[in-house]
Amino acid sequence: FIRDNAENKWNIVLLDFVDLCPQLVRFLIGLNSPKHMTIQHASVSPKNNGGAIIDVTKRINTLMKRNCCLFLLDFTEDLELISVMEGTLKLDAQFDGEDPLNFVIPFGRNTEYLLCDA
Repeated sequence: FIRDNAENKWNIVLLDFVDLCPQLVRFLIGLNSPKHMTIQHASVSPKNNGGAIIDVTKRINTLMKRNCCLFLLDFTEDLELISVMEGTLKLDAQFDGEDPLNFVIPFGRNTEYLLCDA
């Protein structure tokens, strides 16, 4: 709910369930980052797909919040990957005025990932 409504200007958030999602506090702080992040390219290499690479750049960009945070809670659902339970996400990202960064993120069924400047 919080991630899906991150474009709203939050004044207060109850953190009763922060132990279920420890990255939540960092995500809320990251939403206020003055640096914008751009994802130039994103692709998934599924572990069970014989090496066929899937471009997920457009989908990743729709998941960006306030142009500064990317919070993936369920890789399969968030990236709309049918029957991909494990693999590697490769991201080419850049924060305002900084050198481009490359991220290689292995993921499985329970992987969560947060990328922000917090």
